[in-house]
Amino acid sequence: MRFIAIPVLLLANLSLFSGTAGAEAADGPQVAGPVGAVAQVQSCGCADSADLAARLKAVQAVIQLLDSPATAQAGREPFDASTFDSGLGEGILTAQMTAGGVGAVMPVADFDRYSCDITTVPFLGGSACSVQSLTAQFGVRQQVCRQSQSDGQGSDYWEGRMMSEVIRELRAAYAAEEAFINQQLARLTGTACQGSLQSPEPVPPVKCRNCLQYIMEGTQTFPVVGRIRMFSNSTISVTVNADGRVTGSGTILTELDMTGSPCKASGYNGVADILVSGQINGGVLDAFIDQLAGQTTSAAMRITCPPSGVAQSLPQQQFYEVKQRLRVPGPGVPYTEETIDLGVQTGGAMFGMIVLRLYLTGN
Repeated sequence: MRFIAIPVLLLANLSLFSGTAGAEAADGPQVAGPVGAVAQVQSCGCADSADLAARLKAVQAVIQLLDSPATAQAGREPFDASTFDSGLGEGILTAQMTAGGVGAVMPVADFDRYSCDITTVPFLGGSACSVQSLTAQFGVRQQVCRQSQSDGQGSDYWEGRMMSEVIRELRAAYAAEEAFINQQLARLTGTACQGSLQSPEPVPPVKCRNCLQYIMEGTQTFPVVGRIRMFSNSTISVTVNADGRVTGSGTILTELDMTGSPCKASGYNGVADILVSGQINGGVLDAFIDQLAGQTTSAAMRITCPPSGVAQSLPQQQFYEVKQRLRVPGPGVPYTEETIDLGVQTGGAMFGMIVLRLYLTGN
């Protein structure tokens, strides 16, 4: 099943392993403090839980890569900046995005191998919690960098080292971030967050003979903008033909909720005309949900926040394409349902779930 969803709000910054600092925000980057100080601050809240869980998968994938025999073999060579980015550096980024989604790359900070500075650029995406998570990793690297630089600046401190030393440093750095995330997740699963971490209230069934009920609940939290929630509960009527072919059409309405955010959105249109098709074989329906050909399902959305004005400007990028095998309801069974992980299907752009319910009567 593939789902390309709603707005992709995260901007990927692939400079996390470069020798220079990342892009600057309008007001300039901020130099972060040492990792020990960061670990004492508890800025991670209940809304950060999904982001932390995705980032944990990404970090653990990198640790697995660094522990692999292939990486150990590469450790026998001297460090070479000209091949690192296209080799192990690219492999680390790919492992993060594959395991945790694009959002798990967290474009919020960078580390400079020349000055040993950690710069944070929170307006590029992520929250204060995600900045702390990444700084927990960079803090380890900063300490090694400062120990390696007699004057604290001037040259890439990895030059002249064996790759095995670089790999050990990265392994320790990602382990520090893993420990930070596990600590925060353990704290957030306490009584203070139990209500926030529970699944949404059950959605009641609809009354129809033959239809597909599409339920979606997705959230993401960003700096300045805050929490964005998108949800849908739409029903599409279908017809079952004598040969088992299923066809139908209808409308999915995805609503935008920014309650609690100081920001306002304009231009958003969550209405999408949808076609449903599929074939019933052996008690299952292989269903295909797609938007009407050539339809623009979401106008460009503009998010403005006080006092600075524009925070995000998003192009037309709401698309639907779902392929899912659904069980056909048996006698006396009103419907069957399948749940889809929204975080996996959107590459970390949002977190939540999609529920597809199939109602068929008299087949």
